[in-house]
Amino acid sequence: MQMARLVFIVLLIFAEAFQPVSLQSMPQPATEEVQELLNGIQSEVEESVGSEFDVYVAKLYITHVVSGVDYFVKGYIGNDKYIHVRFHKGFEMAGSMVTLTTVQEGKKEDDDLIYS
Repeated sequence: MQMARLVFIVLLIFAEAFQPVSLQSMPQPATEEVQELLNGIQSEVEESVGSEFDVYVAKLYITHVVSGVDYFVKGYIGNDKYIHVRFHKGFEMAGSMVTLTTVQEGKKEDDDLIYS
């Protein structure tokens, strides 16, 4: 009986540890780490939109943990233009590779950053 109870408790703890992580309720100001990650995929983002950026600054971000971390970043690209960039960073044990997922063009400063 005690062994069954112990197994049940361990299963509850295990299940709690692997509950889906919800999105941050509000976008956070971009950190130096987020800027560095964004810099690492700048050429891919530029290729995706078909132009090079004179300015490329992360402003806000949202993360979601899924087999690594999905980032959704609002970036300023100059001339009152913004883009929303989604990319994935694998966990360290998986090589922590950063992969561009999508780029949304035509964004403005006051456009909400909504994880999608």
